[in-house]
Amino acid sequence: MNGASTSPQITFWTNHGCPWAQRVQIVLRELGLPYEEVIIDLDRPREEWYLKINPRGTVPSIRYSNSSGSIKEEIITESAIIAQFLADAHPSHLLPASGDSATAPLSRARVSFFADTYVAKVQPVWMSIAKEASRDERERKGDELVAVVEREMEPLLVLGERVLGLGALARISGAARG
Repeated sequence: MNGASTSPQITFWTNHGCPWAQRVQIVLRELGLPYEEVIIDLDRPREEWYLKINPRGTVPSIRYSNSSGSIKEEIITESAIIAQFLADAHPSHLLPASGDSATAPLSRARVSFFADTYVAKVQPVWMSIAKEASRDERERKGDELVAVVEREMEPLLVLGERVLGLGALARISGAARG
């Protein structure tokens, strides 16, 4: 963890196999925020100490304290809520602060729609692949996944680059295509 006085202190309870926790990990890394990582084994019942942190027993969860001291050891759960909180608390090139310009709310809405599209359209196909036992069926669903990404996500990446100047999203798209 970085000892910089301007950095928040974040403890991140996660599991690398959980796509919801990966959402928060991506946000933390993109924002360049230091954090302490604690792995939660999802194959076992949650231990009492973790249920005191998050009574639902799910991951991700964070404990957050900011450098000014106005937020001290606040526990935040649920990936979308954590991601939005971090984006609001740490505006960046990826997501401008709400009050920075007249178009900032529109930018935030479009980025939120992008994330929602992934959760609603791509994630269900991805999860069905993970649960499928048959190699042939996994390959068929893999083709379906590519088609869904091309149909649902790629147009949003182009829109983000053209309308919002979100070059990072376009670079991700280009890297994904090779």
